[in-house]
Amino acid sequence: MTAPFSIDRPDLVHQAICEVLTAVFPTIRPDTLLASEKVSHTTSWVRQVGMYLMTRRLHVNATQTAAYWGRDRTTVSHAAQLAEQEAAERPATAAFLDFLENEVLAALERYAAAEAEWGMV
Repeated sequence: MTAPFSIDRPDLVHQAICEVLTAVFPTIRPDTLLASEKVSHTTSWVRQVGMYLMTRRLHVNATQTAAYWGRDRTTVSHAAQLAEQEAAERPATAAFLDFLENEVLAALERYAAAEAEWGMV
């Protein structure tokens, strides 16, 4: 499955990632995911995964990704590196990241179908 909107619509990519992450981790609210104050280790890791998915898997540039997550470009790059390192060390994490990517792609496909139905494309 290819990612519709991945370059041209980073707003939808970010929306899809947040939707998937908060569905998979129901104790994390979207506002907490994007909060600038200190959060739990789990929330921080989930946020890092979101930035990783957006930059490394869905190819949105780090500057745009940083703007959507309320962080700077270097923070996004560091978060993506941490997620990549953990995936390299733990096959279960790599499989989980694959699962999340597929869920995000499915959400993007739903968005594309809805826009086509509404005549927005």
